[in-house]
Amino acid sequence: MNDPIHRQSNITLGGRKTIPLSLGRFCVRIGLIQLFRSLPLLYLLIYQSDYKIQNFVTNLNLHLLPRIQERLQQLSVHEPSHPESNFPESPSHIQQQALNSILIKDNKLFLHKVVRFYYTTYDIRRSEDIVNPLTSHCDIMLLATPENEGIGALPPSHPFTYARVLGIYHVNVIYTGPGMVDYEAMRFDFLFVRWFELRDDSQVKDEEALDRLYFPPMSSKGSFGFVDPQLVLRGCHLIPVFSQGRRHDDGIGLSRLSRDGFEWKSYFVNR
Repeated sequence: MNDPIHRQSNITLGGRKTIPLSLGRFCVRIGLIQLFRSLPLLYLLIYQSDYKIQNFVTNLNLHLLPRIQERLQQLSVHEPSHPESNFPESPSHIQQQALNSILIKDNKLFLHKVVRFYYTTYDIRRSEDIVNPLTSHCDIMLLATPENEGIGALPPSHPFTYARVLGIYHVNVIYTGPGMVDYEAMRFDFLFVRWFELRDDSQVKDEEALDRLYFPPMSSKGSFGFVDPQLVLRGCHLIPVFSQGRRHDDGIGLSRLSRDGFEWKSYFVNR
């Protein structure tokens, strides 16, 4: 089946066929080619002074570990040739051992220019959003689930979480920790994002008023994070609140990689 919504894609590394990218519905597409645009992890060390790069690898491993464990469990179910992987509740030192067992093959991230999200519109038609971090089409929305509770400081009653995509990457991971199966590299796609927070306009009582978002300070804990592309609902349209102006009048921000010098003080969420 050629339908990108339903087909499964497999990754080939070194001439060997590896596990499928997705064992369920395929609602996102990121390029499979990894011959170009590789980004050595040494590059990140050069920019450690940049707010958005600090603890990048550590936080990436924290993001990848539950996905690795889920992937291994899915493989044991869908492919009988793989032994069953069990991950019982582990003490902190076992968890740390698992984090230290995540090896990024060749110490390389692979950078992609765009990611495509497929979704169903309100009139039951299939549509596509193309997100490119270097354009104005760089904002996404996710369901506010218990897994991302507290991210973006949105109230429990708010159904969505919003983020700006700063980078689209994939890594090939070799896992040697508890529950490992073999030394086969596994590909994981991820988005590096900056989270929005919901501005509490307590004086606005109109239910039809648009929600307003803003960026928390970059030094705040959790202002940056990683997202599994499969969890993204679609892109979203944010309208700057032009009356409030830009955050930096001179266009010079704190992070050139985040391009925060051009951000506005707040945004409306278009419906």
